[in-house]
Amino acid sequence: FFTLSAPKFPSEDGVVAPGMHVGLTVTFCADSLADYDDCLGVMSELSAFKVLIRAHRSPPELDLPSQLDLNCLLAGDSVTKIFKVRNNGGVGRFRLLSDEEYPEMPAVYEDREAVEMFPFSISPTEITLGTNESVDLSVTYSPATMGKFSRKFFLLCDNCTVLEYEVFGSAVNVSVCTSAVCGRQLDASSEIEVPPSKLLMGSVVPGTVSEDSWSVTNTA
Repeated sequence: FFTLSAPKFPSEDGVVAPGMHVGLTVTFCADSLADYDDCLGVMSELSAFKVLIRAHRSPPELDLPSQLDLNCLLAGDSVTKIFKVRNNGGVGRFRLLSDEEYPEMPAVYEDREAVEMFPFSISPTEITLGTNESVDLSVTYSPATMGKFSRKFFLLCDNCTVLEYEVFGSAVNVSVCTSAVCGRQLDASSEIEVPPSKLLMGSVVPGTVSEDSWSVTNTA
């Protein structure tokens, strides 16, 4: 990707006296927005050394954490969480791929509103950020069954680097039962001890107060 011109010596015999210099033109022709490194060698009668040639741009630096926690949710419910992504580095363009798609790019990518990775959905799928710019990354979590869920996704940058992330969450069901009535504890696991369907307060004199209790416990 680098081309060197013929060196221009200060004299025809190629001698470089103290205070003189040799001119050399380096041409760079890239086929992508990646970073490039090479070197050229310099030789004289007494020594030899190398000169590093670099073609780099300032890489983007996203502050998105590597793990996105969607917390716990009821099975069958759905929640959307927004993660603000800020670029503290150079300009960069990104495409989002699921763990099933990476490293192969989908045949049809344009106009895709979200990347579906059951039970997660992430949008937008393409991001372009300049220095100090930010974007909202929307993650929807819709677990259909109980359990713990985790998926990986990747952000492919136009400088040929790949950033890996993980999104995870858990899902539970709610199971409630009567654990105590009128101060008497009930065994929820017993098939014989069935909790009453009504709380009867009994008779009281008008103007007086009757008080009792009914306890309900979440066993999930």
